[in-house]
Amino acid sequence: MEGLSAIPWSRLDAWGWSFIGITLTLVLVGGWRLYAGEATASATILAETSHRHYRMLLRTISTLSFILVFGALFSADGQALLYQLIKPVLKFFKASNQGSFRTENMSLVFTAGFIAQLLAAGILLLLAQAFPGFIHVQPDGSDRNKLYFNRADIFRLLGLFAACSCLLAIASILWSLFAQIAATQGQNLPDDIQDVVQLVAHWNGPSWVLSILFLSVTVGAPLIEEIGFRGIIYPALRDAIPRGWAIALTGILFGSMHGNLAALLPISVMGAWLCIVRDRFGLGTCILLHAMNNAWTIFWLIAAPEIATKL
Repeated sequence: MEGLSAIPWSRLDAWGWSFIGITLTLVLVGGWRLYAGEATASATILAETSHRHYRMLLRTISTLSFILVFGALFSADGQALLYQLIKPVLKFFKASNQGSFRTENMSLVFTAGFIAQLLAAGILLLLAQAFPGFIHVQPDGSDRNKLYFNRADIFRLLGLFAACSCLLAIASILWSLFAQIAATQGQNLPDDIQDVVQLVAHWNGPSWVLSILFLSVTVGAPLIEEIGFRGIIYPALRDAIPRGWAIALTGILFGSMHGNLAALLPISVMGAWLCIVRDRFGLGTCILLHAMNNAWTIFWLIAAPEIATKL
């Protein structure tokens, strides 16, 4: 968030004003849902029946497996291998494996990333089938409540999405204030927008290539990131350290993984809050909320880029 002064008010069109109005409404509704306690979980976690030492060993192995699978598929060598595999399918595009994120053929980059996300999630899900408890899916809070997507549950899900929007807005405002205070002390903090945000906001390539990125951001990323952070890492940390510290540390790890200092606080807050959601509603709800948030962001970056990149 760059602040209100950076918003080009005179150039805003109907989409821009719609973004402001809908975002403000979401923030207010989300704040009310947070205040009412509908978007949080109790501090009491039900005891698990499995043997604690076995459970900790399994979660340690699952954490190491996630790091290994994720690192292998998203390393330079892993991506280069995927490029070679998908080139025959997209042979009418020419690409160089030596290019950077911005210079390589985007169709290959996005396709390789999406395939890597699905492969990583698939491998972990197969391991979960072989070793029950490898991925922790079920809610654990004393007020746990699975969503079955009837009318009441759909409204509850929308309330959770609004709460997420509210928390992201608060975290963005706090970061903006901190950056302004630091600037008055002569410390200019990085304010670079995430690569994917800039790319979508200024996209001028084929729409079908952008659709691959959309699938990666709204399907692949929520799936592998929630399996890894809320399904594996957070339960492992919660077994080893107090729950509050596990929530905070998972959020920080989640924010750091995105590699953007300006977005570190908002993404970390979202990551920590999703741990609370997981305790009450389960991993599936976290995946869905993550996907909704990413899809919502992509939509507004396309519809109202001038305002969506500022807030």
